[in-house]
Amino acid sequence: MHLTKNRLKRAAAIMVVAIAVFTLSSCSVKSKRNLIDYARNNYGECKLVEMKSGNTGKDAYRTVYLKDSDTGIEYSVTSRMESIDIDGSNFGYHEYTSSDFMDHYSKYVINNAQEGIEAIAKKYDAVIKYPKITFNNRCSNANAESAAKELSKAISDNDVKGLMKEILPVYAEEKVYVGIYNPQSDVWECSKEYDVIDFVISHYDEDAKYLDSIGAYLSQFLTYDEIQRLQPEKSPSTTGRAYYFKDKNGKVFVAVNMSEWGIPENKKGGGIRLFRDTSKGMEEIEF
Repeated sequence: MHLTKNRLKRAAAIMVVAIAVFTLSSCSVKSKRNLIDYARNNYGECKLVEMKSGNTGKDAYRTVYLKDSDTGIEYSVTSRMESIDIDGSNFGYHEYTSSDFMDHYSKYVINNAQEGIEAIAKKYDAVIKYPKITFNNRCSNANAESAAKELSKAISDNDVKGLMKEILPVYAEEKVYVGIYNPQSDVWECSKEYDVIDFVISHYDEDAKYLDSIGAYLSQFLTYDEIQRLQPEKSPSTTGRAYYFKDKNGKVFVAVNMSEWGIPENKKGGGIRLFRDTSKGMEEIEF
């Protein structure tokens, strides 16, 4: 009885796959009208410029060349057959529709926003290759956020169709990741690492050099009593990150961001705190 049920389940599964493959394999490329409707539904009103089609069966394709009514840009939409390959085996073909509209539209928007983009780059001493912003030198968290929001506005002011939704990454000194700005949610997220670097340089030592970060226990920096006061519901062995720096005199110190251990910045003992390793253990740096 058990074997019979398994065989039935297996047969049913094979039948579903066979039907799916047959259905997909029976597809053909979209008609001219279907392709124009696809373009209008996704990108807005347009006019047909030209159509091309050719071949049959698995090599069939149809392309319509269109002119966008809002911007005047010309683009194409193509329907073609695409192979269904699973684990090295071919299970037929299915119809696939693609368009180069966004390539042309992105260039159109960026070109129209170019004057504003250049002004932002000059203001912040940065290189902008949308959507990426790279500060030529170290930047503050606040400046990184401002530059990203200003770039987003420059783009949105020229985005007549509201299709430019890219997240904007910000870097400093070519490779140092600073953070990202999401235009859709209007949220700026500074990297944990850069947040600490910015704090140290802005509030403690502008010549400090960031070295590295490693995992650490909160108990390496705080006494048991303070840990209990800050987070009585958690174990003192909770881990976070310790960020190592070298100060202007060449001495190493450590920065820890208490928020990474779930301690709010506005709570006494919260925020970013600095420590130096001594013969007596970690001692906090007062500044």
